[in-house]
Amino acid sequence: APAPAPAPTATPAGGEEFDDFFSAPVTPVANPYANSAASSSEPEPSSAYIVKTEDYERITEVAEYKWPKILEEFVPASGIAYIPLSSSEVTSLVSFTYSRHDGRAINHHVSDKEKAIMAEFERRIDKEISRMGGSEVVVSVNFAIPSDSVRGRNKTVEDLLTSRIQSAFQERPGQELTHGQRLLMLSEAYSAASRVKTGKQAVEQIRKSSKVKEEITTALTDHVMYFVVRQWPIIPIHLEFYLFVHKRKLITIAQYHENCLFPELLQNRFDILVKLNTLSSKILGKIPDESCLLHVGLVPSIDEARIIEYIPLTLGCIFLSNAPTLFGKKMADHLTAPLINDKVNTIFREEPVLPGVGIPKSWQDWFKTTEGRLKEQAAKQAGNENCSIQ
Repeated sequence: APAPAPAPTATPAGGEEFDDFFSAPVTPVANPYANSAASSSEPEPSSAYIVKTEDYERITEVAEYKWPKILEEFVPASGIAYIPLSSSEVTSLVSFTYSRHDGRAINHHVSDKEKAIMAEFERRIDKEISRMGGSEVVVSVNFAIPSDSVRGRNKTVEDLLTSRIQSAFQERPGQELTHGQRLLMLSEAYSAASRVKTGKQAVEQIRKSSKVKEEITTALTDHVMYFVVRQWPIIPIHLEFYLFVHKRKLITIAQYHENCLFPELLQNRFDILVKLNTLSSKILGKIPDESCLLHVGLVPSIDEARIIEYIPLTLGCIFLSNAPTLFGKKMADHLTAPLINDKVNTIFREEPVLPGVGIPKSWQDWFKTTEGRLKEQAAKQAGNENCSIQ
């Protein structure tokens, strides 16, 4: 495999340096939620699925915080609802969750009682979605978004990709899709598939998410779990980023969709870095962990950066250790990367990836079959239209 492209230096047009952008002092603030008992209106969190790993003591320190309300003002949502999870709901969500084995998803047996609990839970989610005007929402358990549940071969993503390929062939009949176009289409389809419109879709996403299952089953003795429903603004995929924080310092900024080349990202890098720094300067004193990974996005409607997903280092290691490489380096390694001359490392792709890289084999086969079929359909349609005109 070719060596990854070197990270560009954070120098804007005109030669100005980012001397002061990322050097503002961070003052930790007192956490209003620490060591506070759950209010009488909140259910008792479940302890049935606690997994006492080597990191258990450190994990329970994170548990003192009632996620994710402490960072509510920094999430990209015009509407947001927190549904506290009761012990029975936590148990049912775990029972509903698939376990991974040899790449396959296997559903556990679910009792009638658990089915009834989840049916009622779906109705509660539907009520919140209706209150938000029936718009698309993103759901999570605390800050764990079930993004991994849509990244395999599934009908939702296939339908979204089919629509995008059809549009491309209708605009330019006979064209050959480039590898970069396929990567972009797949990333956009993954992003769109993560949004839901019904409680049933929301629970189905949770069922299939290993990441959410980790959040539930590692959890947290005095930690109130919330099922979070967020009304979702439009965030173009080229405006999603990872912020790597170590010892309350922002050390690395990387584009989230690392295999896609975004010329507009490179052209507007200076302005983007300013907005990302503005967000980090506001939150680094409020987050409960000295080291963490932040998935953030720039929301065009407000022209500001917001947190999409928060991954504490203690919990993040659970699923970062097996994460794919980001520009030739494991994501977990970025969390401990040193600052270079006190400057934040920026990792934005400047060259397209080689054909075949970044698209799983199963999707490569799907693209090959589907493109041929849709290209033939588009050609026939174009021929019929030409005959009608003549």
